[in-house]
Amino acid sequence: MAIQPIDLQVLYTQLENVSKTVAAQQQGAQLTSAIQQDEHGKRLAEKSTIVQKTSETEEEVAIIKDHQDAKNTPSFAGEKEQHTDEQPEPQKPAFEYVSDPELGQHIDVSG
Repeated sequence: MAIQPIDLQVLYTQLENVSKTVAAQQQGAQLTSAIQQDEHGKRLAEKSTIVQKTSETEEEVAIIKDHQDAKNTPSFAGEKEQHTDEQPEPQKPAFEYVSDPELGQHIDVSG
């Protein structure tokens, strides 16, 4: 089946419409990609500025506050005498802070 001249005439007139449609599709794909990248960048920037919540539970906070309150309350002599009979075993601290007394005292300026 051969191509008739009328068929070519119709094809050439529709060629402009087809090229506009293809160009619009390509630009649409590029535009959506650019929008997605922009939104992703905004989410990353927002995520970096948000303060993260600590993993402390309310129980841990309450224990720490109770411990600090116990240190800050004044004790009376009568209370000390009552507690001398019941000596609880001393608990080891979770970590030990060690400091060098000469730390920062000597500065090497020779390079």
